[in-house]
Amino acid sequence: MRYRLLRKADVRAVHELGRKDFGAQTEFSWDWSLDSIGHYCKRSFGLGIVCVEKDAIVGFILAQKDYSSQKPNVSWVTYVYVVPEWRRHNVGSSLLDRAGERLRRMGKTDLIADIYAENEGSIKFFTRRGFRVAERWLLLHRKL
Repeated sequence: MRYRLLRKADVRAVHELGRKDFGAQTEFSWDWSLDSIGHYCKRSFGLGIVCVEKDAIVGFILAQKDYSSQKPNVSWVTYVYVVPEWRRHNVGSSLLDRAGERLRRMGKTDLIADIYAENEGSIKFFTRRGFRVAERWLLLHRKL
């Protein structure tokens, strides 16, 4: 198993791996198109790291370098995914650690992740790795 930075040639494979799990399909969900995933190849935007086993991507992490201009030291993990047969083999933890090391070298001091409330598996994954609930909020919507 080896880890490396996301390459443009990986974007389609990452999209296919995570497509069915890239968040709820609502009018407010993030854009997980091939183009949007491609942004993670640009170091000015963020970073993507993949875990490869026998020339197949078995996991990846995507993180935006900057969460907001008001919080310049904060980066945002937008996605961590590991194929089911490789879960519980520390692939996700290794991806998170490697991303954290790179982000620290970029001068970042904090890392956030936002997770759908009903995604209990992701909540457990992140809390077991030192993340704590910092805010609880609801997205409210109405038609005008």
